[in-house]
Amino acid sequence: MKKKIMSRWMAAVLAGTMVLTAGCGKKEEPAQPAKTEAPAKESKMEGGEEKSGTIRFAIYTDTARDLVAQAQAELYMEKNPGVKVEIVSVPFANYYTQLGQGLAAGSAWDVFMINGASFAELGKTGQLMDLTDEIASRGMNMEEYVVDPMNSSYQGRTYVLPYELNTSAILYNKDMFDAAGVEYPSPDWTWEDFQETAGKLTNPEKNEFGCYIRLGQPDINSFVYQAGGNMFNEDLTKISFDTPEVKKALNYTTDLVTKYGYAPSPEQLPANIAPFMTNKIAMASAMCFEVLTVEAAEFNWGIAPWPKDVNQGGSYWTQGMAVYNGTKNKDLALDYIFFLAGEEAQNVMAEAGGAAPSLLKVAQGDKYLDANAPDGMKYFVDEFVEGRAVAEPFTAKWGAIWGSATSVVQTELSLVRTGKESLEDAIAKMGADSQKLLDEIS
Repeated sequence: MKKKIMSRWMAAVLAGTMVLTAGCGKKEEPAQPAKTEAPAKESKMEGGEEKSGTIRFAIYTDTARDLVAQAQAELYMEKNPGVKVEIVSVPFANYYTQLGQGLAAGSAWDVFMINGASFAELGKTGQLMDLTDEIASRGMNMEEYVVDPMNSSYQGRTYVLPYELNTSAILYNKDMFDAAGVEYPSPDWTWEDFQETAGKLTNPEKNEFGCYIRLGQPDINSFVYQAGGNMFNEDLTKISFDTPEVKKALNYTTDLVTKYGYAPSPEQLPANIAPFMTNKIAMASAMCFEVLTVEAAEFNWGIAPWPKDVNQGGSYWTQGMAVYNGTKNKDLALDYIFFLAGEEAQNVMAEAGGAAPSLLKVAQGDKYLDANAPDGMKYFVDEFVEGRAVAEPFTAKWGAIWGSATSVVQTELSLVRTGKESLEDAIAKMGADSQKLLDEIS
């Protein structure tokens, strides 16, 4: 990636402002991007009545996602002048708390983003609208999309439409590679190559590390997959960290930190900045939606595929969309959610260049992989299309097992990487505590 190249239409929008509703307050954001030529206005429902009313679409707060959602809303409202779409942008830390409060009070957002961990809890409650028959009547071909059953279906019925595909790959600092005279990663590199490369790029005198291995996702799940293992059984009711494959992955990633010093320990990480952005980390994983943030880096960088052991590839998950079953605007909410899943709205997402669209022909198209895309951007999509990706193991207890610095896995692995606990003890504790959490799921 060249220095300071802004993604797609991002540079064009930073000069203006737009207002998004965000919980109880309001937030100013950059103006929407210039629209491509819109199709003819379609201001009627399928039954013939005029479209009118107000609906709320809730998303996780993120500069790029806010811009995409607003641009999609503007396109829809241009075609349907009687409709007002309000984008509700809520920080992820508070998002599901507010969603739960709205569902309990009968005032939830009409349409909202949802991930697999939350669908695992909400899919069986009856609070999400069953979209199965609507999908059939509208002729939507789900095979054209990335559809994750863990974030869409319950007992054979579909409650969530695909919105985003979030895949992972390896970022690498080209300037550090060049300074050390090390070749850039190849598409078919291995664990041995990764470790050797990390060693060549580690310089303790300059406080430079060859790689950074996250404690949680996507790294641990990715390396376990690469080792040929899986922590969970098929229905995600049993978990084990004590299999040869999982132990191999945990030993490999731990050794990079504690044995070789090629990756920083938790105590060596900088505060309030992503490690890769310090210009002191040569390689680090990233999700595709994180690329927009990395474009602010003051160094040259690129994207490489995950290295290979038994398998090659990494963790992915989807962000879907659901309709509140108690919405007072059922027809309009349905019309809007299917618009968001359609090609026009997915193209808006593609042009932003962050999260990959769920509609595969758009994700693989020129709008997402255009000339301004970072070097190697295609690996994010190729990983999924070519079957080199493993789904995030979302359960109703995902957060407690994986999802924060205080979760079971991150707490134990942090102790290991700071020399306060052996990996063997951590493996036993992670297994016991995680299984206890899974057993609590009703």
